[in-house]
This record gives sequence, C-alpha cells and structure tokens, in this order.
Amino acid sequence: MKWFIKVVSHYAVFSGRAGREEFWTFTLCNILFSLLWSVLVAFVYTSYKLFIRGDNYSFEEIVRYNFEEIVQIAILAANYYSAAMFLPSLAVTIRRLHDVGRGVWFIVWLNVWPVLIMVALLLIVMFSPANDDNWQRDASIWLLETGRWFLPLIAFFWLLILLMTVGQEGDNKYGSDPGTATNAFGESARLRNAGVVLIVAHALSLVMFIKLWLFSTSSFEGLPLERILLFNNLILLIAGVLLLNEKQLYGIGRNGRIAILLIMVAFTLSFVSRLLRVIFNIGLLDEWDILHAVFVALPCLSLALLAAFTLFAQHKKNIIRIAAILSIVFWGLDLLLLFYGEIKGLGGYRFYYLLSSFKFMKSVLSPVEPMLQILPSIACIVFAGTVLSCKNQQE
Repeated sequence: MKWFIKVVSHYAVFSGRAGREEFWTFTLCNILFSLLWSVLVAFVYTSYKLFIRGDNYSFEEIVRYNFEEIVQIAILAANYYSAAMFLPSLAVTIRRLHDVGRGVWFIVWLNVWPVLIMVALLLIVMFSPANDDNWQRDASIWLLETGRWFLPLIAFFWLLILLMTVGQEGDNKYGSDPGTATNAFGESARLRNAGVVLIVAHALSLVMFIKLWLFSTSSFEGLPLERILLFNNLILLIAGVLLLNEKQLYGIGRNGRIAILLIMVAFTLSFVSRLLRVIFNIGLLDEWDILHAVFVALPCLSLALLAAFTLFAQHKKNIIRIAAILSIVFWGLDLLLLFYGEIKGLGGYRFYYLLSSFKFMKSVLSPVEPMLQILPSIACIVFAGTVLSCKNQQE
C-alpha cells in the first residue's frame, strides 16, 4: 500500500527511477481499486434504483431488469478512475524505464515504429499495380491486415519485458538506485509536480476549446463565460510553467509570486462569472439549478482565497492550512458532483453548455473526455495539497 500512496503523491513526477516492487505493487493495487470502485458505484446505483422503486421489486429483479444500464455505469466509473490515474501511471512507467536505462523517447519510439511500418506497407499497396502477378502488393495487403493487430502486440510485450527487467545496479544517468535512494520529496519537487498537473490539465482544455472553435459553425460571440474559461485556461497554463523551477513555496521568487497571483485571478474570475451567470438567469433556474451553480462556484472561491492567503498572508499559517483543507474538500466534492452529473446522463458540466451551444459532434471529445473533465479538479487538489505540505519558514 505504501508504494501506491507514494506513486499517487508523486502524481506527475517523471524524473528519477522506480524499482520493480514499486511499479508492480502500484499496478496491482490500481487494478484492484479500479474494480472495487466500479463495483461500489454499481452497487450504490442499484441500491438507489431499489430505493426509488419501493417494495415492488427485489434487489435481484432490479439487477436483472437494469443489467445493461448497471454495466454501463460500472464502465463509466472505471473510465473516470483510469483518467484520474493516467498521469501517475504514466509517470511511474517512465521512472521504471529509467531504472533499466531507457528514457521517455523509448515510449515514443515504441508507439511510432508500428505506425511507420504500416504506412510503408500502405504506400506499397497504393503505388503497386493491381494485377494477379504482383506478389509484393498481395503480401503487403496481407501484412496490413495482420500487422494492425500483431505489431502493437509486439510493442506491448516488448514494453512488458522491460517493465519486468531488473534495474541497473547503482546510479545511472536518470538518478540514484531506487533501492538505496532516500526517496525525498522536497518542496521543489512538489511545486514542479503541481506545475506539471496544471500544465497538462489546462493544455488539454485549451486543445478542446480550439477544436470547438475550428469544427463548429458558431463562434465565441455571445458566450462570455466560455471566453472567460478560455482566458482562465491560458493563464493557469502559464502559472503551471512558472511553478516548474521554484525551489520553495514560501519565500518564492518573482516567477512563483506571479504564478500564484495568476491562480488567484483565474479562480476569482471563475467564481464571479459563475455567480453572474446565476444572477442573469435567475428567472430561468429552479432551486436545484441555483444550488448547483453556487456549489460549483464554491471550489473556485476556496482556491482563490488559498492563493491570496499564500501570497499576502504567509504568517497566517493556520488560516492557510484551513483554506488548503477546504479547497481539497470542495474540489473533491466537485469531482463527485461531476461524476454524479455523468451518471444522471447530463454530461460533465464543464463542457456540457459548450456542447449544447455549439452543434458539435461529442464523439470528437470522447477519447479524452474523462481526463478533460476531471484533471482541472485534480490539479486544484494537487496545488492545495502542495500548499498544505510545504513548510512555512516563518513558523
């Protein structure tokens, strides 16, 4: 269990090395927790169905009549868990490859070489004359049909063998031997970790905004909240970049102060824009919609206050701790509310209004939608946890 906690705490740390015990313990725990989470969500959903149906149906009848729906809910839960654990899984995989002397470019090459072979075979088929005597063309067609399944399997087993290989003894160019390293996770590493998560989360959001802009017939005119969110993603991306090279949270340099100021501005704008949206549409919303909108705005307010206290009231250590804990709680509830919205079939509220405003195929977003939905909240939790864990030199 300690290896799982270590990997999750090193959420987006790609430097250093990881031994076989760390990698495989985390992987097995990750699979187990994914299954337990899916079963738990399916059980809670089934119990909810049983509750609203009253005494007319038994638990077994609810499962039998709603089996396909329950399976879809379980798969949705597993997808969102996998999206939440994607960055730590990728990070520990890269650190495991570092332990055997392979870098991140090896993963890139491992994914590229099957594609290059398939492209070469496709070119042979395209530029070869179609006749019965052309054995090269026939062989290329056969290899294309079998290679699209066989080549990725080769790449997968190649990676699997490396992940099971004993690491290099002693230090290598990627870091100290994980068997002898102290595994210290200092403030510099924590701030870099928070910066990387901010960058990934809001870079993905910017990509989605660009896709919406390129592939839709509508524009951002008349959508002030969407323009504010686009601006917020940009400044939070910049804040993440500025945090990468900071050594400590308290007593940080100019870049670090600018980063925290940008975080404060971004979440203040998010809070105000969400409240204004409620005020301007108060006549169109029922009590649940108003409560939902206010609850969604509270995490933004909590993180804006946390950034303000960290920047302007560093001597108020207890206030900063309370603000950090409240931010973690609010953004954790934000994740649950998001998942509840998905279960209810409403879609994630971050981009639901965009997808309804633009006549845009949701399938374009489907491959990365779970990660797109939850990473901004996870980035906020990581930042709040970083503030909570860093030591104030003024204490």
